[in-house]
Amino acid sequence: MKIEIEKPVIPQFVSEWIGSLYDEGGSKYDAIGIMFEYSSKHDKPVHDWYVNNKSDFITAVMYGYEIQKEPLYQVIFFKDEDRTWTIFLSKEGKFVQTIKQANADYLTEQEIKDIDERFWPFAERVVRREGDANE
Repeated sequence: MKIEIEKPVIPQFVSEWIGSLYDEGGSKYDAIGIMFEYSSKHDKPVHDWYVNNKSDFITAVMYGYEIQKEPLYQVIFFKDEDRTWTIFLSKEGKFVQTIKQANADYLTEQEIKDIDERFWPFAERVVRREGDANE
């Protein structure tokens, strides 16, 4: 008899932490043990997430997980009246011109703030569409 366990959805940063632990030779049991014995030398945001999501963390480490998709944004600086061209912020932190707004890069909040926090007020949330090239 096989028991199916629903995989929890965890944030990208938790997934990256788990992956880096495995890359360094750590095991599932090390990941759980580190959270039980938290100290300042470990990743505080991951531990803070764990404190509020213990069951999901343990299930994710033991049985696998899916990664939560982060909201995506476009930073549009200029649209002409006819909306025939747009100037936007690219992933490389450059101002780029395009004919269609749909061609503008999609960025996460952190990517925008890493380029320059002053761009954040200009961010417009985009709705993900299945099969979207920017997804």
